[in-house]
Amino acid sequence: RVLILKIAVPVTFKYLAEELIGTINLLKF
Repeated sequence: RVLILKIAVPVTFKYLAEELIGTINLLKF
C-alpha cells in the first residue's frame, strides 16, 4: 500500500500540474 502511494502521489501531482499549465496557457492566448 505504501508503494502504491509513493507511485500514485507523484503521478497525480504531475497530472494536476500539467492541467494547471494547460489552463494557464489557454488563458494567455
